[in-house]
Amino acid sequence: MQNSIDLEVSDQLLRKRTTISFLLFLLFAQVVLAQEKGGQIQGHIKSDTGQLLHHTQVTVVGSEGFELSVTSNGEGYYQILRLKDGVYQLELTAESHLTQRKEGVEIQGGETITLNFRLLQEHTTLRDLTDRGVERRNPNNFIKQIDNNALHQPLAELGIEPILLQFTSSENQFALDMGAPVRQILFPRPEPSREVFHGSLHVGHQNSSLNARPFFNVGHLRSSKRNQFGLSANGPLIEDRIFFTSSLNFVGESGYVNGNIRVPKPNERTPTSSDSSTANIVTELLKGYPTEGPNLSSVSARQLNTNSVRRINSIDWDFKADYPLTVRDHLAFRYTFFNYAEQPFELVVGQNPNTDLRSQT
Repeated sequence: MQNSIDLEVSDQLLRKRTTISFLLFLLFAQVVLAQEKGGQIQGHIKSDTGQLLHHTQVTVVGSEGFELSVTSNGEGYYQILRLKDGVYQLELTAESHLTQRKEGVEIQGGETITLNFRLLQEHTTLRDLTDRGVERRNPNNFIKQIDNNALHQPLAELGIEPILLQFTSSENQFALDMGAPVRQILFPRPEPSREVFHGSLHVGHQNSSLNARPFFNVGHLRSSKRNQFGLSANGPLIEDRIFFTSSLNFVGESGYVNGNIRVPKPNERTPTSSDSSTANIVTELLKGYPTEGPNLSSVSARQLNTNSVRRINSIDWDFKADYPLTVRDHLAFRYTFFNYAEQPFELVVGQNPNTDLRSQT
């Protein structure tokens, strides 16, 4: 009786061991098969408009000179098989589309990675990118739309039409609408006769009484003001012969600019040199800093947030006279004067130079 029980127990142990060995064998076989099969990268490729792209070449590059290329099928699907564990780089190339690269694709344990791509068309414009929201998907793309009509309208109101005399790439004339090319002349445009006098006057004032403190400024709101006034007039100089249009504008503003600088601590504002000449030089240099001490020790031991006054004054005058010689011929004269004077902010003495510009045409 005892022998039969022992035989039965041994038989059960044998079956358990056999089962465990078989399971371990299957697991080992799957691992070996996965290593032999390798990992894979797959996915679909579309254009930025959502169209599936076929015949797109996908090249994967790995370590030790490994490189393999496949082509997407009619449904825009690609699949790269038998990839060893490692880090790879993908490059996608399609006709009439911009090349796209994907780096740092890591394969481990024969896994399958799905990567879908959208390729931009080569003729994509900045407006296309903005309309499709690329700048919202990628915060590194900063796209600013520019309305050329808004740039041309002020000139047209003054009777000015920009005419490019000669176009050469070496003279940087690609941005005609964004600035003044090197070789450009502005011709006054004929205007209808002014038979009676007309005039207008405008005055504007703005100050900091109702302004809010900027978020990043430290401390209370500093005072600022802006005064602007101007006048315009047009009418005949000589009845039925010569008439004019003119405008004159004045702008004066002052306020404080807030900023951060590094300044010496209070105990560092006394020269330590025993040489009198050196001490005098250091004293004069220290006078360039504000009398305030550091107030942002959480940022730096010598960090100071402070304010400095800035003043700007400008005068803009435009005068134009028209003389209709005949029904077809017209003589025009135009003169402009612009004066811009700025006393810049200086958180440290000598930081910015004064500006005084007087341009005439």
